[in-house]
Amino acid sequence: MKLAGMILLTVCALCLGAYLRRGERERVRAMERALSLVRHVRRKIEYFSAPLPEILAEWEAERSADPDGHAKAATVAEAAAPLAARMGGDGELLRAFAAEVGGGYREETLALCAYTEERLAQCFAEAQAAYPARARLYGALPLLAAFAVMIVFV
Repeated sequence: MKLAGMILLTVCALCLGAYLRRGERERVRAMERALSLVRHVRRKIEYFSAPLPEILAEWEAERSADPDGHAKAATVAEAAAPLAARMGGDGELLRAFAAEVGGGYREETLALCAYTEERLAQCFAEAQAAYPARARLYGALPLLAAFAVMIVFV
């Protein structure tokens, strides 16, 4: 009976570690997609002076190959919402961008895009650099906690 409990505890710890690693990977991927959205909006406004609905339609067409398969977005806020939710605390920057974009003149919008792109690129670089260490931590920590519980109860 003790052996079955130890095996069950080990399997649960391994599953928890895999779940936590997947969440971190999705967070980094969401940051990359958010950076892609901001860059796309900036390029289209800067070079083509395109309206936001047209920009979003093009970005959605590019994203259609993406396995996430979200519904079509009519506004930047709708496009940014699922990404911001997966980004955790860094998603607030994207939410602020989505709320303000298109609300002013072209130069103001470009300045907002440049600022947001710079900050998101910095957050993405930090998250990408920290991902291998966090993945190892999320894999090892639940397993070590399970072993500690086994030692206490055995």
